[in-house]
Amino acid sequence: MIENAEKRLSEYISSSEKVIPIEELEEVKHYYKHGEYEMSLEGLVIEFMRINADPPESTILLKR
Repeated sequence: MIENAEKRLSEYISSSEKVIPIEELEEVKHYYKHGEYEMSLEGLVIEFMRINADPPESTILLKR
């Protein structure tokens, strides 16, 4: 189950590059690469709030 959540977060980060500039995602990717998944997700949420944008529809984290 945890591996599935990690994979979904990775896909979420990748698809977010369409909305959030890549340079803004560097810290998010850093946390992900070092296993800090909660910090990575928190960083994504903060970036979406900061630029006042919605995540791509195909990346809803809660879908199963």
